Amino acid sequence: MAAAQQLGGRRVWVRHQIELLQRISRQREEDKYTDFTLKSKGKEFRVHRNVLAACSPYFDTLFQTNMMEQQSGMATLNFTSAEVMEELLAYMYSGSLRIQEDMVEELLKTADHLLMAEVKELCIQYLLEQLDVSNCLAMKALAQVYKADHLLKAANETIRKNVHAVIKREETLDIPLQSVQELLADDLLQVAKEEELFGYLVSWTKRDLPERKDHFPSLFANIRVTDIPKRYLEEYVKTEQLVTESEECQKYIAKQTSTSEEESSGQLNARSGKMEEVVMVTGGVSRSPGNEEGTTEMLCYLPRKDTWCQLCPLNYAVTFNAIAALNGKVYVAGGRLWPENRVTSFVSCYSVVENSWTRVRNMSAKRANFALVPCNGCLYAIG
Repeated sequence: MAAAQQLGGRRVWVRHQIELLQRISRQREEDKYTDFTLKSKGKEFRVHRNVLAACSPYFDTLFQTNMMEQQSGMATLNFTSAEVMEELLAYMYSGSLRIQEDMVEELLKTADHLLMAEVKELCIQYLLEQLDVSNCLAMKALAQVYKADHLLKAANETIRKNVHAVIKREETLDIPLQSVQELLADDLLQVAKEEELFGYLVSWTKRDLPERKDHFPSLFANIRVTDIPKRYLEEYVKTEQLVTESEECQKYIAKQTSTSEEESSGQLNARSGKMEEVVMVTGGVSRSPGNEEGTTEMLCYLPRKDTWCQLCPLNYAVTFNAIAALNGKVYVAGGRLWPENRVTSFVSCYSVVENSWTRVRNMSAKRANFALVPCNGCLYAIG
């Protein structure tokens, strides 16, 4: 016997909603009480208006007008396939949706057209699960078309963290002009060598030289030439035919490399996401005559400039802690909290891009005066 639950002063039959959907679905299969026909690519589907209207604001609006479809009792949906329409109807009548790689884009497009927000969200969740270096540019394009903010953010993060691998892929040479512009202009790209972006731009342009040559100067203006080693700049950039034949490119190089204060006012800064070898120090004790105090300071040494700078401080003072870098982030673990001198299992993560700390899951045991070692995508606490 199915269970009932007490809700306020009413008794609720737990399986009522499930059984109701099952009965309505059987009615569609048996063509009972159906009062409308959907037609997609030659295939007809007998359906119930009230179900369509309840699941899709598009149909709800359609049934409240005097349009031809309302009067004829039939609507032709030429913008989608019969297979996708069948899946959407299955969702309307059951609440379950089958999503496959070869149909997800069309499913997303149709759900967007029919204003079915829940189906659209399920498609986006599926795409997020499939997101990787091989498809991040295509995912970004989809996210922009269908205003999928979560997918757009995730795609951008994947591109930024893996730009070296992304621009090495053959299909990246076939992306449209706007996508190349957005890629090269992104200040948060975690690129170790700016000359790799220049090399990609040259390859992309020469892929279809007659069509793309005129766009080269405007795209080249996104390259941070001051981050390119001087020898490479002289031997490869300045001698590249696309550059030598463009007065605009030559003027851009001259302006970016100028040392005069007047001409350097419009120079591009280094990318804030640029990856660079540095030394980071945090935690420990700050000593002065007659005083000893735990510190929250985070210091960074830049070998290229031979300078130290201060970054966002840790949100607690700690000594005898461990520190390690992994996947572009810095982790501080364990140690002795100051001034209690209490050993902790705390772990904090520093974002280089955001210059901020976030507490992450604690270690399984409290540790101090130990080593934190990155290996194969994991951090190992030793000692």
